[in-house]
Amino acid sequence: MMQNRSVEGVARVQKFDVQFYDKPDGEKPAKEFIIGLPSKMKAKTLWAVNMLAVNGTELREPYSKHLVDGIFELRMQLGSDISRILFFFMVGQKAILTHGFIKKTQKLRLQRLYWQRSTALNIWIERSVKYERMERVFRRRTQRPGSTC
Repeated sequence: MMQNRSVEGVARVQKFDVQFYDKPDGEKPAKEFIIGLPSKMKAKTLWAVNMLAVNGTELREPYSKHLVDGIFELRMQLGSDISRILFFFMVGQKAILTHGFIKKTQKLRLQRLYWQRSTALNIWIERSVKYERMERVFRRRTQRPGSTC
């Protein structure tokens, strides 16, 4: 016999690991953007990042919008102030926040989108190469006679 259980008061489980993109010089543009926001907008932005962690690819407008080629924007508005953080998803339930900006016009510059797309591609290539190297080392160790892996 099944019982009806209330889901009120149950905390939602985080489904996605939200990370900041690290530039080669160690700079994290999205993190620095969030830190520099006024306190109320910062609180709203952190709430939106948490929504992304909980809902992942299911997060839709007005909180998230797909722009182009797997690039999304996290959308925050507080009164007339509008801010955006660009991000993309990676395999393994990860969302990578790349950079943020205060929105002043209705159109997002193509230059920003091209930079975002190249950043996402570079991260994917970098992580794929690391994975392939690890896979080759693992294969070598398991193929050696008498190895104990």
